[in-house]
Amino acid sequence: MWLGGRDSQFNQGALDGSLQNSAAYNFYTISEVIAPIGVALQLCEPDFSKYPKKIVCNNRTITEMPCDVATSNATTSVCNLQLNSDRFQMIKVNFLTQDDALHTIEWGCFTDSDLSPGMRLNQPEFPNKRVKCTLPQHALSFVGNTCEFTCDPNYNPNSETFQCEPKCDLSITPSTTCPEDHYSSQTCNLMTLPRYQCGVCSPPDESRIIPFSERTDNTQCEFEACGPGKTPSNDKLECVDCPENTYSPSAGEVCHPCEIGYESDAGMTACTQCFIESPPESANCVEGSFYSRNLPEILLSISNSTLSSHHSYELVREFCDRNYACLPCPPGSFKNNTMSHISGCSLCQIGTYQPNFHSTACFPCSHGQSTLQLGSTNKSQCVCVPGFE
Repeated sequence: MWLGGRDSQFNQGALDGSLQNSAAYNFYTISEVIAPIGVALQLCEPDFSKYPKKIVCNNRTITEMPCDVATSNATTSVCNLQLNSDRFQMIKVNFLTQDDALHTIEWGCFTDSDLSPGMRLNQPEFPNKRVKCTLPQHALSFVGNTCEFTCDPNYNPNSETFQCEPKCDLSITPSTTCPEDHYSSQTCNLMTLPRYQCGVCSPPDESRIIPFSERTDNTQCEFEACGPGKTPSNDKLECVDCPENTYSPSAGEVCHPCEIGYESDAGMTACTQCFIESPPESANCVEGSFYSRNLPEILLSISNSTLSSHHSYELVREFCDRNYACLPCPPGSFKNNTMSHISGCSLCQIGTYQPNFHSTACFPCSHGQSTLQLGSTNKSQCVCVPGFE
């Protein structure tokens, strides 16, 4: 039903829909209403643009009128609503129903004693309603006839945010572990799994990082010098063998390359001279080159070539791996397939010469000319023989 202001004649007109009494209305404003508990009050303003022909309620209906608890009357179970408005108002009174079993959300004048577990009041002031609560993430159960809740042991309840908040500040210590090459610069032990803020470890040269998971105290970095013949892995977490043809004589020392003419297996503390092992069962050198396992001879041959030091080193490394060398015959000498494969190069005979490396024969001097010694390397060494001057 609708209740008007203090003009009873207009009240009747509002109830029966008649407009004949509208002119008698004195525009008084309702200032106070007494309603029983369980009654919802709705207030609205008339549409003054159509007055005095017709009075209707617009959409500005107020459905949640605050009720001061101090003005409620416990003995008469009523709630006094103090209404303040400088415009005409009408009041609609609705008698509400309530399902106690399902706790239907309806308006009334409820107190904490009317609550059951998992429910709360939307506001302490009357009129108010009971609202169902939902357990937040990481919550275990409600406590008593309220929406207070308990949380997983790793979390604390926050009644203001209605959340279970982690006991560790995850903005500071976000990780449950650190990478193996890190340490914990800050640790929170308030949760089942500790939380860490991680920092990077920087090991000394030729030392490995003790992995995070293996340390007794992970709040600091721990290192271990690599032993002889060892070097840190790429991730610095292990000590691995020095590569082939390198060596490390003591702990914490880098892997040095073997000198030219020396070699080593992986993980060695020293290098051994090449060609000291038994010679291979078979060796085959092409024409113009000769077989050698003599390190000084090999080094001399390479030093007389035009190879760079890097290529010379690689060439000797190849010879060491093969356990013999095929060296080019130097100028003034030659070798061909008619000769033994293990024999050296032959010097150019009298009357011949050879200026090039890796030759299979020597050039003859011009007619009437000859050389004065074996192993001539240049045509200029050809001279006229007697009678051809």
